[in-house]
This record gives sequence, C-alpha cells and structure tokens, in this order.
Amino acid sequence: MEANVLPGFLRLQELVLVCRFSEQRTCSLVKAFYECSFTQSNVTVIFLTEIVWETFRPNTGCFEPITIYFPDYSKVELQKILSSDYPEEYSPEFYASYINILLGVFYTVCRDIKELRHLAALNFSKYCEPVIKGEGKFK
Repeated sequence: MEANVLPGFLRLQELVLVCRFSEQRTCSLVKAFYECSFTQSNVTVIFLTEIVWETFRPNTGCFEPITIYFPDYSKVELQKILSSDYPEEYSPEFYASYINILLGVFYTVCRDIKELRHLAALNFSKYCEPVIKGEGKFK
C-alpha cells in the first residue's frame, strides 16, 4: 500500500434506507462509489446490505460485484452469543436457560440477532417475575 493512501470505510446504512424508498430505484452516490473502484484511484467499495444488488445497479453497464454470502447463525451459535449478554445481577446459567426458552419459541420464525437481542431484553423481566416475587427460585 502506498504511504499516502489510508484505508477507509464508509457506512452506507442510511443510504440504503434512502435507496429503499427512492422512486428511481438507483442511487447516484452508490453508482459514483462503484464507478470509482474501476478508475486509477485506489478506492475499494464494500457494500454491506440485505437488499439485493439489482436495487443499486446503475443503468449503464458495469461489472458484477463479488458477492459474499454469510449464512444464518445456528441455534447453538445464537445460544452462545445471546447468553453472553447476561445481566450482572443474575447468573450466566439462569440467563442461558432463559435464552434457551426464548430460542425455543422464536428460532423458527426469527434468526436476526438484533431482533432476538431486543426480544430477550424486552421479555427478561417477565421471566424473572416469579423469582422476584418469591414464587420461584433459581439455581
């Protein structure tokens, strides 16, 4: 790498939202970044998106991007990831049992880790209610 060239990353999440609701179905900024990568400039463009490439494709001819597919997390992987978010006032085992129940209910319909984290945070207080009221206990 040249001494005067620094690698850089540009977050295009907000741009994806604009493109999603755009009437034109293409975005000139995306087109500009994509075309920059084929000039003499040392520009690398990495698009991270859940939207298909055709939404961004400019009307003019261009090279196809290299697409990298990342598979969904398995149930075991989600269990490990979500269990690591346990609150300090509860044991890791108690929270892991809660996550196990949560995944038993939601895994078939949702594998998005952000959504599952939100559901876990949202419903954990209800899971703890019997313990807090003294109607149950945890190990």
